[in-house]
Order: sequence, then structure tokens, then C-alpha cells
Amino acid sequence: MKKLTYQKKLPYSARKVFSIIADVEKYPAFIPGCKSVFIHEKKEHEVTATFEIFAKGFNKSVTLCYLLKPYEQINILLMKGSFKELKAEMRFKTIDENQCEITVEAEYEFESKMTAMLVSPFITKGFDKFVELVCDRAG
Repeated sequence: MKKLTYQKKLPYSARKVFSIIADVEKYPAFIPGCKSVFIHEKKEHEVTATFEIFAKGFNKSVTLCYLLKPYEQINILLMKGSFKELKAEMRFKTIDENQCEITVEAEYEFESKMTAMLVSPFITKGFDKFVELVCDRAG
């Protein structure tokens, strides 16, 4: 299983960044390659959704459960998809009213070695790009 830790200071409040990431229904509007999102269940602190992803010639879907602790933490669990296992924790630390730090810790393993070879090199870049897109949306 691969592990990833990602940390970055952002020029936006934790509340704003958390709210954008937690609003998974809007991902197709600002994340290239996210073709659609189907919400299976939405509760006050939990969202389960299937994401249809098309990138680099791959068309995949993944179903994730987002467990929300407002403005502090999001845990993401794999329900179904191209991973053998995937879990991630995003923490949002307030620096001041206009700045926060996001920390992502993820563990993942792909179902196939071929997918792992093709996709693994892009995982860290993918998190960086995701955070960049969230910042663009926040601005």
C-alpha cells in the first residue's frame, strides 16, 4: 500500500476551503476530467457519491464516502472503484481568518499493477492540482 502526505498553506479561510471540497456535487464545474457526480446519499455530516472520471484516455468511476467534521476534517473512504483500497484524511487548520493549512494523509492501492504503474506517478501532482483548483474556485 502506498502512502502520501501533502501539506500546504492557503490564502483562504479553513471554512471556505472545507466548504468547496465538501460540496462534491460541484466538482464537474471546476475539476477537469470529472464528467459527472451522482449523489447516492447526503446527510448532515456524510456524503456518498460516484464520480465519473475521464483523464488521459481512461474512463473510470469511483464511489467515495465523505465523512465531514465541518471546517476541521474530511475523511474519504472507498466504497467502489479502481482501487483495491483508498482512504484519506484532510485536515484544515486555521492560521487566521484569511489563511489556513490543509494536510492530506492518504493510503491507497490500485486493483491492477498496470493501473498502478500508469497512475501512481501522477498522484502527488494530482493533489497539488486539486488544491490549486480549489484555490481558484475560492478566489
